[in-house]
Amino acid sequence: MMKKYRRIIGAAMKYVKQADPNSHAYPLIWLDSLVNTSLKYINGQKLIRSSIDHLKAFENVNKCEVYIRSISQDERIILIVSDKLAREIIPRIHELRQVSSIYIHCLGKSTNEKWIKQYKKVKDIVTQFNQLIDKIRFERSKRCQNQVNEPLSISLFQTNAYHEQSNNIFNDQFIYSQLLIDTLLQLKPMKTEKNKLILQCKEKYNGIHNELKLIQEFQENYSSDKALSWYMKDSFIYRILNEALRTQNIDLLFLFRFFIHDMRQEIIQNQFTSPIQVYRSQLITKEEMTSLKNSLGRLISMNSFLSTTVSRDLAIFFLNQSSSSTDLERVLFEIDANPSC
Repeated sequence: MMKKYRRIIGAAMKYVKQADPNSHAYPLIWLDSLVNTSLKYINGQKLIRSSIDHLKAFENVNKCEVYIRSISQDERIILIVSDKLAREIIPRIHELRQVSSIYIHCLGKSTNEKWIKQYKKVKDIVTQFNQLIDKIRFERSKRCQNQVNEPLSISLFQTNAYHEQSNNIFNDQFIYSQLLIDTLLQLKPMKTEKNKLILQCKEKYNGIHNELKLIQEFQENYSSDKALSWYMKDSFIYRILNEALRTQNIDLLFLFRFFIHDMRQEIIQNQFTSPIQVYRSQLITKEEMTSLKNSLGRLISMNSFLSTTVSRDLAIFFLNQSSSSTDLERVLFEIDANPSC
């Protein structure tokens, strides 16, 4: 059965751009001229890695900028930068979509902070590593809750006869995403998938103690009725599953089949019995906005789970709290969900 579905999906993948398995960016970047030479900063790197996530360190502004620009706009990174290099790097990378937020690290509070106010992505100036870790953890938890600046993966079904070749590419992507989700839901999960997924997650987060504790907790305590609560946590499940759905990583998604199946069953069990309107606030690029405007009345497919709220005011609040840039549009999705459709 699995071979049959792989052949079907393979036929739809002819024009689909595949994600580079080696293209995953480091979620944390640290720029400081002493980051790899000072014992204090080397120990700081170890502390951040063990407490939060993988980190890549740079001593040179130009090399750091080149790396950040090489990261896909679908990724989200946090930049930690010394006060001595902040003035040089921040104006050059602040508007990049992949830069989610910036923290300035210094030995003492700067006496001149006025220039920073024009850069909304600069969250704070910190002097202690533990303080920095707490702030980054809090921010990641908040991002997990409102998801305004998270990548939004959408497939559009095009019908414009004047652009037949490009339409074929878009439509193949649309069909592929539908087939992939349908396949994942139809195939019966295997008991071995959970253990394989856990093993892969342990390898990915090797040395990151907080995540390894969560992985161990998941291994010991997960049950099918807890899928949604696990997805809503700021943890490895939320990050890896969203990335797999966004990049349509078929091998990783097959390991997530049991979890996706459990999420679907929970959603069905808690489904509203009457029509409801929900809201989702989102930052999107001007190009994405143009594509959506040109797709009025056509089929649109969301390629990942979409977190929404029944409160329009709350969605607008999240939108107003987001750190935008000149190339991004603030959008409020109003979704009419009808369980009978």
